Amino acid sequence: MPIPRDQFDKGLDETRYKIIKFLTANAEKAYDISEVSQEIYSVELPSDWKWAIPTAIGRALAIGNALDALVHEGLVNKKVIGGNPYYSIHRG
Repeated sequence: MPIPRDQFDKGLDETRYKIIKFLTANAEKAYDISEVSQEIYSVELPSDWKWAIPTAIGRALAIGNALDALVHEGLVNKKVIGGNPYYSIHRG
């Protein structure tokens, strides 16, 4: 399956590419991990939601790891505000 050229150029996996795309489209805001995770995975809890909790936690951890990698690569900015880390697209 083909991928977009900018994803190829940046060498991003699908999750990191979705994060960059989301933060770029919302460059005037900063988001915490749960907000990014909800946007990337479009989480909707089923009626028996207690079984969805491990999945949601796993996804939040994956998003957190992806965000930290993007910060390390200089593509995303991170600031801790009120004890909560927030992320926004890096402005060059």
